[in-house]
Amino acid sequence: LSAKRVRLAQAIIGGRYNLRADPRTFHTWLVLPPGWDGEALAMMLGSRNVMISPGSLFAVDRGPVGAVRLSLGSAETTGQLRLGLESLVKILDRGSPLV
Repeated sequence: LSAKRVRLAQAIIGGRYNLRADPRTFHTWLVLPPGWDGEALAMMLGSRNVMISPGSLFAVDRGPVGAVRLSLGSAETTGQLRLGLESLVKILDRGSPLV
């Protein structure tokens, strides 16, 4: 099941943005384009019921981290996951940083 969801994420995000994924896990990392703020992106997506975790939550020093963690297993269906990933890409494609 995780491999199927990772393939979906790679199909939607991987060709456009730097997605670091292992098909054996449900968690992937998306390296953000320069100037993007992971916490602001998480808040914006959260208002659309798409949950991601800013990389700063996983940093030892809580400093800025240019990545967000995507949990591919939290969506109940692959259809929900697809919608969330597509929302993320639409925001990133706008090209304006959220700082």
